[in-house]
Amino acid sequence: MDNQLDNKQKFIDFMNNYKKINSDMEQLDRVQNSDLVKNRQLSKEVECGKSMVIDEILGKVYKDALPFEDPERTCSPETLGNVMRDFINKRCGKDSEYYVREAIKKNNSPTLKKILLEAETRSKDFLKAKGKDIGHIDISSITFKPLEDKELEDISRRMSLDEISNVIHNNVQTSLQNEIDKAKKEEEYNKQIQDELAKNDEVNDETSMESALSKMKPYRKQKVYQPSLFESILIGNGRVMTEASTKEVMMESIREFTKLNLVKALKLESFNINNIKKMADSYL
Repeated sequence: MDNQLDNKQKFIDFMNNYKKINSDMEQLDRVQNSDLVKNRQLSKEVECGKSMVIDEILGKVYKDALPFEDPERTCSPETLGNVMRDFINKRCGKDSEYYVREAIKKNNSPTLKKILLEAETRSKDFLKAKGKDIGHIDISSITFKPLEDKELEDISRRMSLDEISNVIHNNVQTSLQNEIDKAKKEEEYNKQIQDELAKNDEVNDETSMESALSKMKPYRKQKVYQPSLFESILIGNGRVMTEASTKEVMMESIREFTKLNLVKALKLESFNINNIKKMADSYL
């Protein structure tokens, strides 16, 4: 008899607890779907949406500037937007809307103004569309959607951003070729010196080698090694990406170098000898 009473009480307790949980959930749902909470969520999405649009537009410029075999060229606008968001946050510690506005203050760039206007217009359209039905929509539907490929193609065409991507692409290719040529010349020069020393019968220790080097017309004394920006990125990635292949390290370095060329081409930051050197040092 006692056992039956215990089971009955357990059942009653369980049902009461279930009703309480269900009631709490309903109450939470009512709070979350109140106009006040939905309007707060809408305001938050509108603000985030501006940076999202900027990130995705910059992601499109970046994608089109990459080497044709780079897998990132097949990524979605949202993924590439996130790539640029993380890069910008690393550059300035804030979002892309702040980054672009600060750049406009410094150089009044017409292209950056157009990108910012596009972001503001799309955010306002989102606010207008969701705001008029705020009492009849669920809070889960108040989410700023990423742009589609077709929309980005249209934006790129209207703003001639594809031309900027081509300039960035060509600049990166030229810089990489210059690095290859420089390394090749250095290798040829070192081989020439080694061959000259090998043929000199008087070279048999460090002192005689230094003496022979000083008499060589083509010989130049080694300066303090100052790697270029791309070399610094490559060296830094090689140090960090210890498990990666040489190709993967090179590809990641080209991506980073492409982003920096994008920053320069769009005048998001000023580039001069001093800050390029600082940038190079920051990767080492």
